[in-house]
Amino acid sequence: MRRAAREFLAVRRGSIDPVQVGLPVGPRRRVPGLRRDELALLAGIDSEACALVERGDLTAVPASVLHAVASALRLDKDDRRHLFDLARGLGAASARRRTPEAGLRERLRQVLDGITSGPALVRNTRLDILGGNDQGRMLFRHLFEDELPSNYGRYVFLDPRAKIFLPDWAHVADDAIMLLRGEADRYPYEPGLTELVGELCTRSDEFRVRWAARAQPGRGELRRFHHPAAGDLELTRDVFDLAAEPGLSLLVFTAAPGSPSGAALRSLACQSHPGR
Repeated sequence: MRRAAREFLAVRRGSIDPVQVGLPVGPRRRVPGLRRDELALLAGIDSEACALVERGDLTAVPASVLHAVASALRLDKDDRRHLFDLARGLGAASARRRTPEAGLRERLRQVLDGITSGPALVRNTRLDILGGNDQGRMLFRHLFEDELPSNYGRYVFLDPRAKIFLPDWAHVADDAIMLLRGEADRYPYEPGLTELVGELCTRSDEFRVRWAARAQPGRGELRRFHHPAAGDLELTRDVFDLAAEPGLSLLVFTAAPGSPSGAALRSLACQSHPGR
């Protein structure tokens, strides 16, 4: 398996034209493709980590390094999946964790629907949105246009409406990156997470750049939104890990008492329950 990883990466490294990735081609280049130092430079990793990967020792580096190498080598979705399949085959399956299945238990759904203080969502560690109360569905209506689960990471990086809805988009994007990277470092070969990160790296330059960099924490729990019906909102977000539902978190958004945002939330609540 390690030999297969070495050969796969050697072929992919040899297929990259240095000129196409903005690298100078000097007179001493003897072989086609990227040199090790060039691959390390493009991936934003040190030469030692790059050497481990090239030797096929894929389990000796964190998942973020494998994703960075995959992006530098411009692997498509299938090749990226193959790289992580090789890593799993090298003994990393013990580091996997089963992500909670899509859908909510009826009792949790009842609790969620009973929250009236503000919009509320339930998400898993992969940023899948599994449900929301009435105000949550009204506020985050883009996430509820299709059948659940929807994915907040895909929305932030792939839906052009996100930058309008989220005035602090850059901070939200960095927060999403840190959550996904933390999960990837804890469970580096979880297939669903691997596929999500691979898809975002392939389809979003902004995700790929942020994933390779070290994102800075966002600005606390204050969240700003620009809602097409409710206007501009400033809400405090509280996140509660659900002890009875490992891997799930409850997100509740509230407005300061007497604030314009509070009035806007009440307006959203009336829209979701016209009889109130």
